[in-house]
Amino acid sequence: NIRNTNDPTHPGTMIKERFDTDADPERFITGITGKKDFSIISMSKRGMGGAVGVLRKMLSVLERYNISVDYVPNGIDNVSLVVPTEAVAPKLYTILAEIQSELQPDKLTVVDGIAMVAVVGRRMASQPGSSGKIFTALGQAGVNIRMINQGPDELNIIIGVDNRDFAEAIRRVAAFYSLPVLDLWSVSGMQPRVPVIKEKFMPDGLHPNDEGQKRIAERLKYFLLSL
Repeated sequence: NIRNTNDPTHPGTMIKERFDTDADPERFITGITGKKDFSIISMSKRGMGGAVGVLRKMLSVLERYNISVDYVPNGIDNVSLVVPTEAVAPKLYTILAEIQSELQPDKLTVVDGIAMVAVVGRRMASQPGSSGKIFTALGQAGVNIRMINQGPDELNIIIGVDNRDFAEAIRRVAAFYSLPVLDLWSVSGMQPRVPVIKEKFMPDGLHPNDEGQKRIAERLKYFLLSL
């Protein structure tokens, strides 16, 4: 139980290992998050689905270059590896050459500029149409879905979109499920590509300094008070 130190009589937020099956059946989406700048390495080869060790060999190539693989979506005679663009870019052509040499694929492609959006919830696999509703919300906003990955754990659906659609995808899905959204990138005004702002709030271009943390805290405060 997480309590508010400024209001100790408030019941606070309960953290549970499991939810009752009848608890908020229409509010099974509990959060949305994501990250930009991924690359998708896709390989297609006829008869691959019945071959043994294809995925292992492909992953081994990435392992040799110390590249972590975030997601592995696949289809009929096709497998894709989703990796951070920054990590793979310096070694990309070497990696592709080794995959081509070791696996002899019919087709080997790379797509850059991909953002991953994770829609997180509880018992999602038991909610009829949950994926369809998410895809409908994105389709109505003109957001093109480049990749879909959903495991059997009922916890999340991973959607790949173009980097330029990242924020809009999160806003649209959140609006569909009436979830509040705080776009700190926009409301904080802390754009590291602007030299003056970078120097004042995040000198290393990534981590906010004390001034940056204070600015973020202020925006969070106003956002929470508005709920």
